[in-house]
Amino acid sequence: MILIPTHNKLRDLQTFRHFVRRFERGLGWTERKFKIPVIVTEDSKCWLYDGHHEISASHYCGISVPIDVLNIIRYDYYQLEQINFKVGYVTPFDPRTECRKSFHEYKFDVLKMYKELGEDITAAHIKQVKHLYSEPRVAQTIQDLILQEQTI
Repeated sequence: MILIPTHNKLRDLQTFRHFVRRFERGLGWTERKFKIPVIVTEDSKCWLYDGHHEISASHYCGISVPIDVLNIIRYDYYQLEQINFKVGYVTPFDPRTECRKSFHEYKFDVLKMYKELGEDITAAHIKQVKHLYSEPRVAQTIQDLILQEQTI
């Protein structure tokens, strides 16, 4: 399974280095609380939705990712480009051409707006501020994330 990142860069290099040290000590895939979400689209591409630091560290150390640590979720591209307030999905994007940026503060603000102003106004806002949570795709592989880390 080839995992394609949905981020252009590792957001916290200390976290990446922490996971590298764990893998180097043989502690890599132990004590996981949550499975790492991987979205499989209709063209069978596997998009790494979260867990970029840990997956990148595993790749860097040459350690395979066990399938049982992944949560495989099937979505089509249309679904990924839709807002879904019911599940808190307020960062619609097309992973073929876009990557997600750090958006935790944005997401908090948008969900607050949704509670106060409702679905229609908030959805219109989300479409207007896409630049706050997505950017054009640069990274194509996990290796791209690692190479970016090594140049910093």
